[in-house]
Amino acid sequence: MHRFAVSAVFFLALTAGAHGKCTSVKNTVGKDSFLWKAIEATGLVGAVTSGGITLLAPTDAALTDAAMLVGLSVEELLGETAALTEILKYHVLTSTVKAADLAGDASFPTALTDASCGVSEVTGGEMIGGGLTSASVTAGDKEACKGTIVHEISAVLVACPLQFASATGGSSSGSSSGGSG
Repeated sequence: MHRFAVSAVFFLALTAGAHGKCTSVKNTVGKDSFLWKAIEATGLVGAVTSGGITLLAPTDAALTDAAMLVGLSVEELLGETAALTEILKYHVLTSTVKAADLAGDASFPTALTDASCGVSEVTGGEMIGGGLTSASVTAGDKEACKGTIVHEISAVLVACPLQFASATGGSSSGSSSGGSG
């Protein structure tokens, strides 16, 4: 019995150590955050948890502001899966990029490969941008499991004008919080 107890304690110590070495993307961005709810609503969980990517993670305030600009609540925005998928793909860089690298003038490919406006990458600099909006990194280099890097950003990035079916008057959005880039 004593040997079983020692083995169980040893096993628990090993597994606790293994799980403590990395933080899931879900916990890095906040399991109850609007961003994680959007990732789940659009079916992009696999894309952002596969590893080897960089996630530009708008804050809840940024997502709330973006929704308000197109006449939606955050809950309504979560229901706009087609437009929301395009927005989120623009926030996934296809390689790991540290915040210091974003500060330069380089361009970084995103998961948004079918952008009808021809914008499918973000550019670095003082403000990250490349489409219709820009944002600054407010908290960078958060490391998640499988080599994923998460940078919290101040605004939602939008590559192209988007149509929102449930927005007041069926409007399209060409802007979001954070200024233009």
